[in-house]
Amino acid sequence: SNASTDNVISHRRGQGDNKPVRAAIIIIALVAASENSAEVSLSFLDFQTPAWPVSWWMLTAFVAGVLVGGLLNLFSNTRLRIRHRAAEKKVAHTTRELDLANARELPAEMPEDVDK
Repeated sequence: SNASTDNVISHRRGQGDNKPVRAAIIIIALVAASENSAEVSLSFLDFQTPAWPVSWWMLTAFVAGVLVGGLLNLFSNTRLRIRHRAAEKKVAHTTRELDLANARELPAEMPEDVDK
């Protein structure tokens, strides 16, 4: 079952070349950043940030979102992998028990004229 899981994972990773898409996103982001050069200061309750260009605030929000999303994804995937591993162990154990039970019952059920 690990081989089939590895095949699915490798298939998902190799679904195509994303380099042109990534390049287009970077170019769009740079153009947007150059258009948003006005400096702003953010304030929340009594806290006020230093004045930065809007593009820096957008970049900071994007990076923070990528980091938070990556951490949430890491925790979620880790939990799912642990559950998957436990389920695979349980299936393997149950299959072994079933094979042993079948092996015990098989000779008693087989007819004596098997050679014919």
